[in-house]
Amino acid sequence: MDEVWVVTGPIFDDDIEKLASGVEIPDAFYKIIADDSPSFKAYIIPQDVAGSEMLEQFIVSVDSIESVTDIDFFWEFDDALEDSLERVR
Repeated sequence: MDEVWVVTGPIFDDDIEKLASGVEIPDAFYKIIADDSPSFKAYIIPQDVAGSEMLEQFIVSVDSIESVTDIDFFWEFDDALEDSLERVR
């Protein structure tokens, strides 16, 4: 493995909560870790975690993250490879 890519960002739902400054509070965060083998690990971490949870309980597929963010993360991959990698949980 020579390279690792990390993609992370907020997830918002329709229930808008804002700070006093007017900035919307994300409902969760996603993180996708990809390497050149290629393989993906993907997580959705809710805003209300205690911090003592095991990271494994937040593992999801990349497809799950794409469905809640409307972002196609790895569109440049061959479609068959993208489909097989993004379904893996």
